Amino acid sequence: MLKGHVYNGISGGQFKDLPPMEQVFDTLDLDKSRPQTIVMDQNDDKRSLSFVNYSDQIEAIKQLAEDLQKELGAKYTPTSILYFNLKNEGDVTISNYNQNSAVKVLVGAEQLDEFFNKFVFHGRIQYNVEDLQQMMDKIESFN
Repeated sequence: MLKGHVYNGISGGQFKDLPPMEQVFDTLDLDKSRPQTIVMDQNDDKRSLSFVNYSDQIEAIKQLAEDLQKELGAKYTPTSILYFNLKNEGDVTISNYNQNSAVKVLVGAEQLDEFFNKFVFHGRIQYNVEDLQQMMDKIESFN
């Protein structure tokens, strides 16, 4: 459970507006030219913070979506989601600097609900019932 701030897609281009982030990048030895996903989270002592780099997880999620597409023979790459659960409502804020990312970074149940309502339930229909049934059968056979 998270309490803090998510910087999604932050890179050296944002250092002018967020000077302390340059030190975070230097300390974590991050590539300033590549967008990174960094989370500032409250520690258990509630008196200190940690910065955690989630960029490797983003890459792993993208790869998993591509692998799943191939395994299922799907027409489209599944939308990948990196979801952060909140300790309490309003505990987490997010700055999205990478709007076109293949991975959607969502914070809290409200953003998750909004995503599903907008893109899944009211979005473009990509698969018919038979396609979905075939995918479900394949997924069930994995276990």
